[in-house]
Amino acid sequence: MRYPIFVFCADLQARESAYRSVKELRGDDLYALRQVVDYCKKNKLALFLGGDQVDTPTISDEHTIEIRKILMDVPFQATYYVDGNHERGFKRLCMEGGGAAAATNLEEKEYIDSGARIAGYNWRTRRQWETHLERYVLQQADVLILHGFASQVVPALGLPPDEAPLCDIDLTWFDGKYKLVLMGDIHMEWDWRGPQGTRFLYSGSMWMHRLGEPEAKSFIVVYNDFSVERVPLRCRPFLRTDLKSEEDLKRIQTWLDNCAKLSYVSEMQSFMGDKLPRLHLEIPSDMPAALSAGLESLKQQAFVFERVDTSHDRDLAEIKGSLDEQVDLSTALKQLVDEKEPVDLEAAEFVKQAMELGFDTAVTNLKQKVGM
Repeated sequence: MRYPIFVFCADLQARESAYRSVKELRGDDLYALRQVVDYCKKNKLALFLGGDQVDTPTISDEHTIEIRKILMDVPFQATYYVDGNHERGFKRLCMEGGGAAAATNLEEKEYIDSGARIAGYNWRTRRQWETHLERYVLQQADVLILHGFASQVVPALGLPPDEAPLCDIDLTWFDGKYKLVLMGDIHMEWDWRGPQGTRFLYSGSMWMHRLGEPEAKSFIVVYNDFSVERVPLRCRPFLRTDLKSEEDLKRIQTWLDNCAKLSYVSEMQSFMGDKLPRLHLEIPSDMPAALSAGLESLKQQAFVFERVDTSHDRDLAEIKGSLDEQVDLSTALKQLVDEKEPVDLEAAEFVKQAMELGFDTAVTNLKQKVGM
């Protein structure tokens, strides 16, 4: 008989607000975690957290307490976790120890129940992993919990193949040694079976942590035959679109009206406040008065982030020379970096992407390049 034995999720990235400049934009993390814990509670299942439970170890005590309160509802207090690269010494889920602990570090204590043996490793750099594998034998288990950027996921992210050796882990290290490996770190759902038969899965992040992530969010239920099911998470309504015409304005307003009709709005508001939707809009640099008035109306209903479309107005003045001189973006950047030696080409490329594509996209590209 097939039945569920535990739940897995990763990359909660808990923090007080999604954007530090907009303190009211909060609660996505707590609402996502509450859904997962409620599922565990209803089905009497253990919970395994795959790293990056917090966005930074400097998260406030108040927010940590809210996370702990939710985790304490997991049946039998059976919550296990591995550290991700964002924890960096964060131990407040288990620091009190004993019955007061909200979770147990899986690398320090494996889990055995329902015929399944589950082990885990905290995040390591690639060099640390290679040293560990030279000195120690991997833990024996049916299921392994990991956190890290795997070489094999590079093609799925659209990155060049030469980036693979820069990643944290190589899945061939674990292939054939486990029936199932569940992972955190990459904010997207991913499923891959290794040549030796091990199934590897990233669960993806639990809310729209940064612009450009896939909007589909879920957690994973694992069954006694080690098959899995993805359970969708309800998330803050999110829309990224253009606002360049009256038709765009009407379409966005219709979307907002539909958001207000969602059956779980009141439940979500208890975590996030009355204003829920999140809008990322690309607007023209010369917005007509009617659209400007419409934009102000949208700001009363949603958290609005504006990005000015400069595709037809990308000249930069006053870089060098007279006030009348006009230079294109690439020339301007070259003039800027040529004034200093040595030239930092990577920094120049980052600035160029930030100005052309937006800061969020530039940061995302930089993180992918360095394997974060």
